[in-house]
Amino acid sequence: MGDLSENTAYSAAREELALVEGRIQEIEEILKSAQLVANGVNNGQVALGSTVTVQTDNNQEQIQIVGEFEADPKKKRLSHSSPLGKGLLGKKVGDQVTIDVPAGKVAYKIIAVK
Repeated sequence: MGDLSENTAYSAAREELALVEGRIQEIEEILKSAQLVANGVNNGQVALGSTVTVQTDNNQEQIQIVGEFEADPKKKRLSHSSPLGKGLLGKKVGDQVTIDVPAGKVAYKIIAVK
């Protein structure tokens, strides 16, 4: 393969290794500050870990409020820092929340909190 300073495969491998090491450091920092959140109802209020049933017009859907790294909108797991997550935190059954979304304002009524 010749001189390593002229080997592009070697240079590419070193760059990839640097990216992987950077990601490892990032994950270690996340784990240092991670906190376990008990999944339960906090006085009937929406909190991190809550599963909330909301109604918009005639549609009902169930969503779970999770941390940023657990969010998966396809599985109805929304981040607590998303617009809907922020709007729902601290609310109770019967409360109505209006959220600004790209399509306009949407009103959500909280039907249940688990």
